[in-house]
Amino acid sequence: MTGEVFLPDALAAAETALVLGLTPRQVMAAMPQCPPVPGRAELLWQGMGRAILRDYAHTPDALERILRSLRRVHRGRLLLLFGCGGDRDRQKRPLMAKAAARWADGIIITDDNPRNEAAEAIRREITAGLPKNARWREVPGRRQAIEQTIAMMRQGDLLLLAGKGHEDYQIIQNKTIPFDEKEIVTEILKSGRIPWKNCHCEK
Repeated sequence: MTGEVFLPDALAAAETALVLGLTPRQVMAAMPQCPPVPGRAELLWQGMGRAILRDYAHTPDALERILRSLRRVHRGRLLLLFGCGGDRDRQKRPLMAKAAARWADGIIITDDNPRNEAAEAIRREITAGLPKNARWREVPGRRQAIEQTIAMMRQGDLLLLAGKGHEDYQIIQNKTIPFDEKEIVTEILKSGRIPWKNCHCEK
């Protein structure tokens, strides 16, 4: 799935390699060996007809691009969980919501790196951009939001955790705390708290 999402990037890389003098045979041989980029349409878990990805998209344009790409390759329900960073461009917050509503079937608004802003105020500025027909919920606390969203996933669902990507921390006020979504998703799925029928939740 992630390979299909980033096909345009792969083609651009192949074209660059050809311009630099590599042969088509060399390029074709090298492509399967390219490792995925951490935090870029990164598959965290797949099983029981469900999949969970993370991506660093934290601007309206980046969010729209990843959601549009996922729409091309995924036929089931597309869920999106995201927030916006504090002490950063406030004007993008409602625009992120509009991009989310355009492509996602379900939206979970939560926290990113609130920094020195009130997390509730940031979420309020995001939700101001949601159209009336959007299907969304607000869940304070990113870890809690991730667990609640995973628990409500149905067969055929794809969940995108957007905004933090490869980051392994969260900034709240002046504190930087460990927060690696890959580890968090793994812990949640192995905890036994997920009510999916017969869920052993191994990747």
